[in-house]
Amino acid sequence: MTRRNHSAESLESNPRDRAHPPRPYWKRAHRDWRAWTVAMVLLALMLV
Repeated sequence: MTRRNHSAESLESNPRDRAHPPRPYWKRAHRDWRAWTVAMVLLALMLV
């Protein structure tokens, strides 16, 4: 009887584990509508 030995790496491997870690928020904030909203409100408050 043939017994297959699975390594711990193959059991725990997940495509998401090999993906790059998420970038910090401050590097992608310029794409978020909330950051632009806050920036516009702050600009309006400074001009008033």
